[in-house]
Amino acid sequence: MPVVLENGMKRPLESRGRFCAVSGRGALCKTLQLFPATLRRMHDDIVNYQSGKVTMRLDAGQEPVVRMINQRLFSLSAGDLGQPESLFDVNARPESGKWSVLLKVQAPGLARAVRAANGISPDGADYVNNITINEVSGDRTTIVLSAIPTGNEAILSEEPAQL
Repeated sequence: MPVVLENGMKRPLESRGRFCAVSGRGALCKTLQLFPATLRRMHDDIVNYQSGKVTMRLDAGQEPVVRMINQRLFSLSAGDLGQPESLFDVNARPESGKWSVLLKVQAPGLARAVRAANGISPDGADYVNNITINEVSGDRTTIVLSAIPTGNEAILSEEPAQL
């Protein structure tokens, strides 16, 4: 899974890793190259790990917006465009065999980080292929999901314990 961060430098930063989502449990985003790290997203928290140590934790008990954002993101990844509408103005564009969505930020807290007008743009076919996030700072992050395994091949033996 390549992730490209375009932030005004001559050459964008590019990292590679893997993404794993387990219905009803959560999601792991593991950056393997450039800056090794793991981001775990569950319904009640978001935790970032580097070298096996927690570097950031957002807990829904202390920050209720974490639960709200995670619920919307889990709904969106399941194809439910109704849930995200409280955070975003959703503009879905189905095309022959493909689709794209423009999520314009509505929530003031999220608008401090993500551009309101052209905030987040996922697209795909059977699965999400690309996610572009346009930040208020002018940085742009593009996440490319490719070679997506499903079923038993989608999760490595150590990943269930991380969720």
